[in-house]
Amino acid sequence: MILIGLYDGQGLEDEPDECKVSYTRQTADTFVRVLLLRGRLQGAVLVGDTDLEEVLENLILSGIDLSRYGPEMLDPEVDLEDYFD
Repeated sequence: MILIGLYDGQGLEDEPDECKVSYTRQTADTFVRVLLLRGRLQGAVLVGDTDLEEVLENLILSGIDLSRYGPEMLDPEVDLEDYFD
């Protein structure tokens, strides 16, 4: 299990709920949940071999607005590294 950033929304309690969104992807052997605040990635929970650790960490650090991608950002057919390399 890998926990990145504000994976559980800690410190974001005072933010309006409508500004926070989380997306989840679960397969037989992996689980990914990301938390966005105003379209910017704040944290992630990764279980299993997802190969998303580095790209999600870089997305948190860069502060890129991801709102246009929505839940498709976790689509297993989409390679996030290709978009944000």
